[in-house]
Amino acid sequence: VLGATGRTGSSVVKELIKRDSFDKVIAVGNSRTPSFEDQRVTSLQCPLADLPSKSNFWEGVSALFICIGTQRKKSGLQGQIKLELDDTLAVAQSAKQAGVTRCAIVTTAGANANGMFTYVQTKGKVEEGLKGQGFDTLVIARPGFILGGDRGPSPDSFGVKVLRMFGLSS
Repeated sequence: VLGATGRTGSSVVKELIKRDSFDKVIAVGNSRTPSFEDQRVTSLQCPLADLPSKSNFWEGVSALFICIGTQRKKSGLQGQIKLELDDTLAVAQSAKQAGVTRCAIVTTAGANANGMFTYVQTKGKVEEGLKGQGFDTLVIARPGFILGGDRGPSPDSFGVKVLRMFGLSS
């Protein structure tokens, strides 16, 4: 699960832990190490740009969950585009080449590579890029605004929805 320290990514990890669908969950945080108290979870802090070069990282991995997002005020416009588009597609390509067959990503409502705003363009471009990778299963979740942090409750139910779309939840 990429983005496992974020609100949505941590929700996805928690939902995966509740199920027996996977023997192991790798929780990756871009800027800090995720923390989960379950022996099936391996936590890793690794800048997304460095992940494709990690030898043997994808060994035994069958599914990739991408819950990547950053705030423009934190990383700047170019940093946001690099993380959410360039780095994300590079990681997905590395996963696909290593034999990962299933991918799920959380983008945004209105994602459109030709959209009027950079954010929806970036999310639309990453969706198009993933479609071209040839995953056997590709799930694209396009939620509206996700409340989190000081703005509201954790989107734990959204993690359930992502897994349901992936066929892993009833």
